[in-house]
Amino acid sequence: VTGHVEMNLFRKAFYTICVVAGFIAISVGAFVIADRHAEKLAASGIQTASLVDTKGKAWRVADLKDKIGVFYFGYTYCPDVCPTALNVLSLTLDELAAESGAYQAIFVSVDPKRDTPDSIDEYLSHLDSRILGLTGTPDQLKAFTQVFGATFRIRNAADGEADYLIDHTANFFVANGAGVYEPLPLTHEAQKLHDILLNSKRRLGVTP
Repeated sequence: VTGHVEMNLFRKAFYTICVVAGFIAISVGAFVIADRHAEKLAASGIQTASLVDTKGKAWRVADLKDKIGVFYFGYTYCPDVCPTALNVLSLTLDELAAESGAYQAIFVSVDPKRDTPDSIDEYLSHLDSRILGLTGTPDQLKAFTQVFGATFRIRNAADGEADYLIDHTANFFVANGAGVYEPLPLTHEAQKLHDILLNSKRRLGVTP
C-alpha cells in the first residue's frame, strides 16, 4: 500500500513538473515571438520615418545603405552637452581611422523652430564636416525620436521667446539601413565610444 501511495505521489509530482515546464516553454515562446514582432515594428517605423538634410533633401534610414548610422539628438543652441557629445563623436571617428568608413555620424536637431538646414550646416562645419545634419517638422521629429526611444522637451519657453533650453536624450544610438537599431551606453570618452561602435557593428551585421 505504501509503495502504491508513493507511486501515485511520484506520478502527481511528475505530471505537475511536466505541466509547469510546458507552461514555461509556451510563455518563453510567446515572449520570443512578441519580442521579435516588436523589433520588426520598430525597424519598420525607423525605415518609414523621414527627415530633411541640410540641403533640404528628404532623408530616410535606408539612405545609410551599408553603413551604420551613429545618431545624436540635440540642438545647435545647446550650451554644453551637445558640443561635448559631438566633439567626442568626432574624436571617435579619428580613433576608428580606416574603419570610420563603416559609419555615418548623424546629428538630428530637435529644434526646428531655430535650427534651419543652413544653420545646422554652418554649426557642423565648425565641428566636423563628416557629421550629417538632419531635422524635420515637429511631427517628423516626434515620430523619428519615438521609434528610437529618444525624447526631447522644450523647457519653459514663453510664446515668442527665442532663448530657451531643450531637455533631450543625451546618449548615442546606432541603426543600419534595414532599420535595426540599438541605444548605446552613455559615454564621454572617445576610446570607449570607439570600442562600443566596433561591437555594435558586429551585432548589426555590417562590415566595412
